[in-house]
Amino acid sequence: MLSDRHKDTLPHRRLIRRLLQQTPKSPFSISGPIPIAPSATTTKSLFQLTSQSPPQLPAADSFRLPPLDLSFSTSTYSKYSKTSTVAAADRNSSVPRRRVSIGATFKSSNRIYCPPPLVPVAEVTYNYSLGGVAMSPSRDHGDMNGHGHGHDSDRVGDRYSESTDDRTMFEERGSTEGAGEMDTETRELVMYLTDLDCGLQCLLDKVKQDMHQVKDAVLFLKKRAAIEEEYARAMIKLSQMTAETFDKTHPKSGTYGDAWTSMLKVHETVGEQRLKFAADILEVSDDMNLLFKDTERSRKQMKETGMKHEKNLQDAEIALDKAKSKYEMHSEEWERSILQKNNDPLHRPKKGLFNQAKTPQQLERQEEDARMKAAISNENYKSQLAATNQARHDYFHSHLPKILSILKETGDECAVALRYHLSRYAYVFEQAVVADGYALDNDDGGGLRSLAERINKDVDLKDFVKSYGGRVGRVQGGEIPYREYNMSSTAQTVINARPLFGIDLGHQMERDNEEIPTILIKCAQAVEQYGMTTQGIYRISGTNTQIQKLRGLIDRGMFCFFQSVCLNARNSFLAC
Repeated sequence: MLSDRHKDTLPHRRLIRRLLQQTPKSPFSISGPIPIAPSATTTKSLFQLTSQSPPQLPAADSFRLPPLDLSFSTSTYSKYSKTSTVAAADRNSSVPRRRVSIGATFKSSNRIYCPPPLVPVAEVTYNYSLGGVAMSPSRDHGDMNGHGHGHDSDRVGDRYSESTDDRTMFEERGSTEGAGEMDTETRELVMYLTDLDCGLQCLLDKVKQDMHQVKDAVLFLKKRAAIEEEYARAMIKLSQMTAETFDKTHPKSGTYGDAWTSMLKVHETVGEQRLKFAADILEVSDDMNLLFKDTERSRKQMKETGMKHEKNLQDAEIALDKAKSKYEMHSEEWERSILQKNNDPLHRPKKGLFNQAKTPQQLERQEEDARMKAAISNENYKSQLAATNQARHDYFHSHLPKILSILKETGDECAVALRYHLSRYAYVFEQAVVADGYALDNDDGGGLRSLAERINKDVDLKDFVKSYGGRVGRVQGGEIPYREYNMSSTAQTVINARPLFGIDLGHQMERDNEEIPTILIKCAQAVEQYGMTTQGIYRISGTNTQIQKLRGLIDRGMFCFFQSVCLNARNSFLAC
């Protein structure tokens, strides 16, 4: 069973389980634009599903964007046959199961199949014989240049089986996967890589290449998110500062001010949308980083397991070489003792001072000892040969295909998940572009172009002139009148030899040789001309400044200006 530690290291799988818990009894469909959630990562080695046909789901109906097409092959990758029993009342009954890629589509566009509820698995037993791959009987035990496939009848000694740690590791990796054979394409690839001298290293390099692709995408998306965030914050800050400055300096700016303020709000909205876009990119980047770590961990486990099995196989072959050398050495000694016993001239020992001829009893005892050693070394050699052949058989028919299939599955999951996350990035990118476009031009009239069309220069000019005219006085547009300098009375007396004011009327009549004083004639003419229709001119006193002005004009004899002054005085009186 999967350990808790292993489950916690796969956040995208936990989130998939949380999605499935929302609809625990039936598959659910996704219509419209596919919601981008960090939980919808693809994985094939997580769930055991009941073997039922996927339902026909309705096609997605997108509002603005076309639905995200995530259709890919749903080929299952079954690596090694294993039987599983379900705990509960029917513990002894086997339940057929099928693995389905999470989020995979069954060759129908815009229809996404989500798996039914999980089937609890209580016990898992393994049979590490690769399904569909038979042991070759054409090679004997001594064919060490090939794979060393041996006959079942020739197997002696201890079986070379995997350790408890390996079993635990493989249970963590594939205890919940459905039983069944690999598909034809995967089986052919595994068999080809098994026969290849560097097949394991080849697949390790391929998975490493996929990991580097994911890492490159993660780095790009992180930098892209940082750029988007910096751009968004700068846009929001610029819009807010410009709006505050404009409100302070132009409190009443008419239609242009309203349109400009609304346009700044549109830019602030675009900045907020870009800030959300940066957060979405960072979320995709984090999910891809988890994918990279998960793939790296799985690849490291498979690499260590493969190296351990290779080392065990090399140790077995080295032990076989030692047993074979020892067996050949003891066989040669036994052969020499037999020939010496039969007085073979080629193997007769040389006579000398220290080399005494052996008696028949000694030769018999020597031959018996050599025969016993040869027999023991022969048994050891056969036992070691059988163990080595079994180790080779287990390695090339069980361990290596199993590791290769898991590595292939890891690479497939990495590639499919990378494709999915890039599709997520494309989708959120499209969402951001559409949101910006809607902010720039929408049906509500809040777009930049609509706001710019609201500016009316004539209305702004009229309002500005009205507001400006209330702060200043009006300008007289007529001709500028002549304004004579008013001299003092003394100077006027000196200049005018015929003054009227302050002179006796009789004296004036004698001086001017007139029967009626001139001042009375002029005043009567002014009253008849300007004062006949005016009430109260004899009851209300005149303005002192106007009286003094009239006095000066009369003293200087400027009666032509006297009438105009009287007219102005009349108008001022009427205004009062």
